[in-house]
Amino acid sequence: MNVNTLKDLSNKTIDMIIENSEIIKAINACNNDINNRLTQHKEIITKNSEEIDKLHIKVDYIGKRIDDTNKRIDDTNKRIDDFRSEVNNRFDEVNKRMDLMDKRMDRVEIKIDKIDNKMDKLMEMLLEISKK
Repeated sequence: MNVNTLKDLSNKTIDMIIENSEIIKAINACNNDINNRLTQHKEIITKNSEEIDKLHIKVDYIGKRIDDTNKRIDDTNKRIDDFRSEVNNRFDEVNKRMDLMDKRMDRVEIKIDKIDNKMDKLMEMLLEISKK
């Protein structure tokens, strides 16, 4: 090989090295940009994860409040059912007493009717006696 050929090869190699170093610089710039964007996304994801954790805590708290409220509603419904049962029992008892009173009143009316009949007879007898 002659000197000119070696110089040409040497210059081409230097040109390729310069070209490759520029490509490497561009690749490194792209990698830096990608790393910066990944860091930004990681920060956003971390922030969103923290917000999601806060929301989970709020949801858990709301779920507990709903459970507590449902328990109070169930307790209230039970008290209402117990009260309704007690009122119905009292009404039943009052109705039984009223039925008994009605029966007693019927017997009293029968006795009053008998007494009234006897009084009528007595009055008739007294009238007859007074006529004599």
